[in-house]
Amino acid sequence: MESTSGWRLAAWLWFLILLYGALRLLAPGSVWLPLVSIWLMVYFAGFLVTVVHEFGHAAFARLAGFRVARIVIGAGPRLVTLRRGTFTLEVAAFPVGGLTASAYRGEKIRARVIGTMLAGPLAHGLFVLAVSRLPTATEPSSLTWIIVRMGIWLLIINLLPLPLHGGTDGRKALDLLRMADQRVAALGRTEELTETATRLQSLLASGTPQPEQAAELKARLAEELSHPGLTGIERAVTVSNLAVACLLSGDPALLPEADRASAAAYAALPSEPAVAATRGEVLAALGQDEDAVDLLQKALHDTPSAAEQYSHAFLALALIRRGDLFGARRHLALADPGGRVVAAFAEASSRVAEAELQNVLRNYYRPGRSTGETADLLRTDAGPELAEAIGRNLASCLSRPERLTALVRAEGEQLSPEEVATWLEGFVEALRTPAR
Repeated sequence: MESTSGWRLAAWLWFLILLYGALRLLAPGSVWLPLVSIWLMVYFAGFLVTVVHEFGHAAFARLAGFRVARIVIGAGPRLVTLRRGTFTLEVAAFPVGGLTASAYRGEKIRARVIGTMLAGPLAHGLFVLAVSRLPTATEPSSLTWIIVRMGIWLLIINLLPLPLHGGTDGRKALDLLRMADQRVAALGRTEELTETATRLQSLLASGTPQPEQAAELKARLAEELSHPGLTGIERAVTVSNLAVACLLSGDPALLPEADRASAAAYAALPSEPAVAATRGEVLAALGQDEDAVDLLQKALHDTPSAAEQYSHAFLALALIRRGDLFGARRHLALADPGGRVVAAFAEASSRVAEAELQNVLRNYYRPGRSTGETADLLRTDAGPELAEAIGRNLASCLSRPERLTALVRAEGEQLSPEEVATWLEGFVEALRTPAR
């Protein structure tokens, strides 16, 4: 799920581009033209410099034998997220700042890690130097002039040992130089940690429960936690993954362990959306819906994760238990098919189907009204796509005749379960048939 505020900023950017084009054509002498032009060039210059900087990190990491797991271009709400295998590329709304996450592996890696951290500023500096040689670089307010000035300013900030957003490249390189050998050796384990997290994510996306694999991962994560070289962040993420493995096992007896693990991880790293999402999922599994909804909605809004379908399943369950059919229906659709790996998906699906049935019986079912007429009325009220989704939910009620009978009787003695079941079969079939 992409961030709404991010798309809003993108819309404003396109508005400014169109405004610039309109001013050039209709009012070339307008006082606003140079202001809009400079703003767009600053945005584009920041984006170019950031792309070169982050791909400089990534290129050296690959040459050093490290696996690049994630590149983020910019900062703030995400506009675009692309995934290929275990690699993720994200483009954010604001063009300044970024992140390249590499999985370090091997021994004696201090020099290679420092080289990876300094490769970004080096590529950044070489790019600015090359642009400064262009003829237009000396013309004030030209794109190349802005790239050179902005690039130099960002390069100086990046090389200073400042604690910005976890530390500039200069700060991280300096910390590595002073870091104890034991801690540097622990960095070499991040490949193992990343591999475990990747396996966990593949389970989440598999679409079928796999308790044996979850138990194996749980044991492996517990072993990783015993390693003395883990940093606070690595420990928090590993503990959070342990909570996910407990949920994936499908064993209710492991819920208390998942609760303790997710609470500890969230207390240590509340700003990480994946950790917050795991805490929300556990709270939903425990029935603490208010807190679960708040955490899951915020986590899904802040940063879409590789396991977001899993979070949508738990959020749908928490919402339907609160009586929010519209929200539950929406998140259940986003959880399909990846969310099927958890029991929360089945429970949410069942509850949503029952709520759909109650809604149809109360607002659309009338003795003597044909199923085709009722289907057309629902399509008019809800729209064709939503009506089709409601039909799929209602179809699941037909597979549970005892529960269907109980729901019909709860609506009043005047309704016959047998007649409603027959009518419902025709109604579901009518919803599957395209409207005339």
